[in-house]
Amino acid sequence: MVTVKDLDAFFVEGWNRHDVDHLMTFMAEDCVFESTAGPDACGTRHTGRERVREAFARVFANVPDAAFRGGFKAFFTFVIPMLLVANVPAKLLVNKLSSALDLLLLLVISLACLMVSEIGWRLSVRRYTSASS
Repeated sequence: MVTVKDLDAFFVEGWNRHDVDHLMTFMAEDCVFESTAGPDACGTRHTGRERVREAFARVFANVPDAAFRGGFKAFFTFVIPMLLVANVPAKLLVNKLSSALDLLLLLVISLACLMVSEIGWRLSVRRYTSASS
């Protein structure tokens, strides 16, 4: 019997590998995938194996770094942005970033984050293979 934990691990593995065939092994003929992107207010509804397969392939083609992994992804996509979004404007509002050294440090940290993200992006694109080939 397949547990929810087994099913979760199965789908995480398929998404991380960008393996449409792997993901489709659990899909019935009348399966439904509701993506958040699309012309409708709540995204797009894809019904049937072929439409779901095409939608998965489009996700992997449009977002080559779509890998849903724990701590590393959470740190760079949530922790660091939240620290910057929550702290910098608040400190500016209460004049805690009034010294030139603080502003210079903020600029250096921002440029370092930009460089790390650029390097990560280039490495990801270099290893990317199309979901349709």
